[in-house]
Amino acid sequence: MKLKYLIVAILFVTICEAQKIKLSDLQGTWVSGLNDSYYWVIVKNSLIEIGVNNTNDIEMYFDKVGFVDKKSPILLDYYKKERNIKGKIDADTIRMINFDVPENIGIEIMNEQKNEHDYFYYGGTLCGLGIDPEDLPSKVGSRFELINSNVFVYIKVDNLPNEYLLALYNKGKKDKTNYLIKFFNADFKTIQKPKSIIHSSPNKPTKMYLIKGDEVEVLETKNEWVKIRYFGKKTIEGWVRKVEVGK
Repeated sequence: MKLKYLIVAILFVTICEAQKIKLSDLQGTWVSGLNDSYYWVIVKNSLIEIGVNNTNDIEMYFDKVGFVDKKSPILLDYYKKERNIKGKIDADTIRMINFDVPENIGIEIMNEQKNEHDYFYYGGTLCGLGIDPEDLPSKVGSRFELINSNVFVYIKVDNLPNEYLLALYNKGKKDKTNYLIKFFNADFKTIQKPKSIIHSSPNKPTKMYLIKGDEVEVLETKNEWVKIRYFGKKTIEGWVRKVEVGK
């Protein structure tokens, strides 16, 4: 079951009235305004939902994300069938928020809205999209809301917590896909020396070290040093000499 959170207060929402939102406006990492352990990462038309469940384990789901034309004949026919509606229905008056649409019915998942109030789609669910008035008419900016049976607020952040990155890295090892490269364009290199001392800052060695063949993410380069992140039993960040990592 996907991670779901209940609204604990009434939220006032402004829905985009004229701006046709593009999926490119939503790219990046977002934290739930209702639960700061639940994140969305949107890259192109892919979505990672990642957060902590009731047993404090990190769970993640990979979904497709985009927009669905509210006037799509396929969508309207499917809705009528599921709701056992006879005759014609008006796409401008019915609401399909919190309505599930399987991809195998042939519905098109678009990268931008075609009409006002086209549905936002993620993982098979349709919902409304709300944005702050100050972010109109250019782009979503730093905050957006998903509107279905409840309202879910998401706030833009720079990064996922390290423990979530570690979980993604480990899942990638099992799936033989480096999700940190795929979703974050991370730069990975391999330790080339038999023993590479990790420094807390350039020229300040620690007792920690890496060995030849260890894979590290390169975070920053500074003269003859590189700042790295190593995904072991936990994530470790520090500095190693540039000559000690592969090109």
